[in-house]
Amino acid sequence: MKASYERINYALRPAKNVQRKMICDSLRGLAHIADVNSYRYIGFGSPYFSDFILFHKQLGIQDMISIERDEAKQRRFDFNIPFSCVKMKYGPSIAVLPGIEDWDKRTILWLDYDGPLSRDMLADVETFLAKAVSGSVIIVSVEVDPGKEAGNWKDALADLKRRLPDQSVPGGLKARDLAGWGLSGVVRGIVDDHIRAMLKQRNGGSGRKGELLYRQLFNFQYADGAKMLTVGGLLYDSGLAGARACRFDPSFTRDGSDAFTIQVPKLTNREIRYLDSLLPNAVARLSEHPDAQHIPVEDLDDYQEIYRFFPTFSEAEL
Repeated sequence: MKASYERINYALRPAKNVQRKMICDSLRGLAHIADVNSYRYIGFGSPYFSDFILFHKQLGIQDMISIERDEAKQRRFDFNIPFSCVKMKYGPSIAVLPGIEDWDKRTILWLDYDGPLSRDMLADVETFLAKAVSGSVIIVSVEVDPGKEAGNWKDALADLKRRLPDQSVPGGLKARDLAGWGLSGVVRGIVDDHIRAMLKQRNGGSGRKGELLYRQLFNFQYADGAKMLTVGGLLYDSGLAGARACRFDPSFTRDGSDAFTIQVPKLTNREIRYLDSLLPNAVARLSEHPDAQHIPVEDLDDYQEIYRFFPTFSEAEL
């Protein structure tokens, strides 16, 4: 079976593209803690290295590690490394993460999985939370698609229980609770509970002043095919100067269970240029503008929410 990066060009997934830019924009808020270019970034680059390219160019991060489990394709990954500051580590993340050193450096970790949440994924979260210093950021992306047919919900619940520790799955959970985006909400709660439980364990008897706390920043859901969830946030302690001064765009960051759903409308280039000419200062709804009334209202609303991050793809002869 082909790896996901061989079936999907991650650089061209529109909702993923928007999410990546929103996360990058949010990470600028870390400047109240330290220069963002002083951070280390750890992620899963795949051959496209889309997040690495964006974070290096936009945030100036130069200490970058890409983890790749497909060791058989090492030559391809090495060939596609975009910058000399990107270092490759091969093997499953559950084996690679514990061996990474220099955890006294603030780190942004994006565990960008392409499958459903599992024990090994929660183990990766545990590894990071045991080592990360105050000011670090953890982000987790997983598939949350229970299947399009109602008959699959029961299978999805059984699969969830099979992949995760018994204590992680909420008691009383019903198969119908996973319908639509229901599984996304359940998985967000599981990841959030796990993060807070691991921090409680780490903090132990450290006392309030030395406790490492968690502030959720991201709760994205989108579907460029399969339904996906991205959840994560900032780790900080009460003594971290600037932590509470950090400001993150409230239009798409989320500190609770209410997700920001990324919907990318299908618009022509002319429609995009026209709508851009009205934003951000259009007082009335976009649908009330005469030249926009032919565009579906839901597309107008979706575009207004994400227009600053709207992907632009074009064919070019290089």
